[in-house]
Amino acid sequence: IGGVAQLNTEKKKANGGKGYHMMWTYNINFDSPASCVARVKKDRALGLEVKDIELGNEHYWKNQRCNTTKTPEEYIAKAILVAKALKAAYPDIRVSLPLSWRTNHESYNKVLSANMQFFDAVTNHKYTGADPDVPGESNTAYESLLTAQLQMKESTAWLHKFAPGKPMWLTEWGVSAGSDVHGAACLGMADTYLYMSENQNIYDRANWFSFNKILNGMVVINTDLPGRQPLYPLQKRGYLFVYEILHSVLKDSKMITGTMNTATKLTTASGSVNSVSARLVTGKDGKSTLIAVNLTNKPVNFTLNIDGKTYSKTYKHEALVFDDLGVVAPVPVDQNVLKLQTKTQGTIVLPPLSISKVALSQVITSIDQELDSEFENAVSVYPNPSSSGEFHINENSAWEVYSSQGALILSGESDYINLNSYSKGIYFLKLNDGALKKIVIQ
Repeated sequence: IGGVAQLNTEKKKANGGKGYHMMWTYNINFDSPASCVARVKKDRALGLEVKDIELGNEHYWKNQRCNTTKTPEEYIAKAILVAKALKAAYPDIRVSLPLSWRTNHESYNKVLSANMQFFDAVTNHKYTGADPDVPGESNTAYESLLTAQLQMKESTAWLHKFAPGKPMWLTEWGVSAGSDVHGAACLGMADTYLYMSENQNIYDRANWFSFNKILNGMVVINTDLPGRQPLYPLQKRGYLFVYEILHSVLKDSKMITGTMNTATKLTTASGSVNSVSARLVTGKDGKSTLIAVNLTNKPVNFTLNIDGKTYSKTYKHEALVFDDLGVVAPVPVDQNVLKLQTKTQGTIVLPPLSISKVALSQVITSIDQELDSEFENAVSVYPNPSSSGEFHINENSAWEVYSSQGALILSGESDYINLNSYSKGIYFLKLNDGALKKIVIQ
C-alpha cells in the first residue's frame, strides 16, 4: 500500500492535486466492522481516495466463502454490519453489493438484495466475448466480440431484476478473446465503452481487468518471471491502444446531447447493435472532438449535423484501423497507433474496422437550445422539477423516459411516473403522440 500511496502522491503533483479515482474491495469473510473503519482511516491518512468500497468479491462461488460466511444469509448479515459502520464513520463512502450475472444464481441474488437500503450500487464482474481460436467457432466468436455491448445490456437487465435503479459498478470487466488480443475484441471494447458513456446513470464506474495479466492484459507479460511482471521494454497490447484513445477523448469532457442514426446494424440471435457508434464531446480544453467506431469491413460516410446544419468546417481525423478481426500485434508503449487521415473537410469517412478521433475546428458547446424548443407541448407534467422523483401527467398516456444522453431507462402507460431510485438531474419524457418534455429531479 505504501507503493500505491507513493504513486498517488506523484500523480497529485502532476495532476493539479487530483490523485487516483480508486475502488476498494473489503474482505467480508474475515474483516470486522471496526477493522474496516480503521482501514479507511489509515488509507485516507496516506492521501488515498477511499470513497467507493465493494463488500467482498465473488461470494456466489463457494470457494470464495469461509466458515463464518458459508451461506448467503451469513454473508449478508456481516456485509450489512460493515456497511453501516463505514457509513456511520464516513458518510461520503458508497458501498456496492456483488451480485451474480449468472442466471443459475437467482436464489442467491434474491437473498442478498432483499434489503435495498444499505448499499448504493451493484458490483457486476462481467466478461464478454469468446475465443476465435477455438476450432470451428471463429464466426460465432467474432460475432460475440463485436456485439459485446449486448452481453453487457443483458447482464445489467438481469441484475436490475434484483436491485432496480441501482447503478452498476463494473469493478472487473473485459472483452475476452482468449490469450491473444483480436481486432474484434478491441472494437467490441470501444463500442461497449461508448454505450456505457452515454448511460452513466446506469454504469457508474468500469474498471478493466486487468492491466498486467495474460487474459485481457494491456501490456505484454514476462511469462518467465513470477507475479505477472511486465516485459521490459514495455509493450502495449491492443486493449491499451483502445483505452488510450477513449481516455484522451472522454476524460473530464462534456458529452453533447444528440442522436445517432445508422442505416445498418449487426444482428445476432441476441439482438442488434449499430454498425457505427459515435459520441461528440467538448473537453476541458474547450475543444470539441468526435469519437466513432466502425464495426464493418467497409468505409462509412459519416455526417455530423449540429442544430439542423451539416458541419462544414475543417477537422483533423486520426484513426486506429485494424487490418482484420484477427490477432493484433503489440507495439512499443510510446508508439502512437493513430494514423492521420488525409481528408480535412466535408463528409467524414470512417475507415473499415476502425476507431476514429476527429478534432473539430469549431467549438461545440451545446445543442440544447434546439432540443428544448421541441419539448414544449400541451400535456402537463407536474411537479417539474420534482424533489421526490415522482411525476404526474394530466392524462393517461404511454410514456418513455430517457437519460440526458438519450438512453431509454423506463417506460409505461399511466398518469404517474416514479423515478425516485434515479439520480438527480435532467431526463426527457416521450409521450405516445411523440411529444417530448424535459423533466428534472432536484
